[in-house]
Amino acid sequence: AVRRKWTIGSFDVSTAYLRGDKQDRELYCRPPKDGLPGVPAEALLKVNTGVYGLRNAPRLWYLKADRELKECGWEELATARSTYVLRDPHTGQVVGMLLMYVDDACFAGSGPQYETILNKTLDRFNIGKRFINEFDFLGRHVKQFDDFHIEIDMDKYIAAIEKVVIPAARRHQPASPLTPLELHN
Repeated sequence: AVRRKWTIGSFDVSTAYLRGDKQDRELYCRPPKDGLPGVPAEALLKVNTGVYGLRNAPRLWYLKADRELKECGWEELATARSTYVLRDPHTGQVVGMLLMYVDDACFAGSGPQYETILNKTLDRFNIGKRFINEFDFLGRHVKQFDDFHIEIDMDKYIAAIEKVVIPAARRHQPASPLTPLELHN
């Protein structure tokens, strides 16, 4: 992005798992404890798509996102899954890139074809937040300056790490197994 003077950005997809491919099995659940409007508390609901907490929900979302991105014109790199490039159809030159990690994406590119395909892509997904030039992505704070150089830091992430206090007596027992309290804290 720096070398090509591309503007960088990011977006997240709202309720991504609910937008994934259909379940390939029959699965039922009860309504949440707080209830659902118009649904009796004793109802049995059929789960049609991925739901947060199910093992296959991330895969169902990935399959749908991958298909949508390819239909828009993005090409997934065989050597870096979930990394997509957009090529100029006349020259084959890369004019844009997009990295998708679960429901978060980071993108960069330039030119009319890139802008058209990016807008088409954004229209396909239920975008929650979109940022240009400065954003947090996968625990990193990313900032692009007017001269296109980029700075990345993890200051907020590091500041949020909680200090672990280990009593002096326990530090003298490094080979001892963890206690139940230590396992849960």
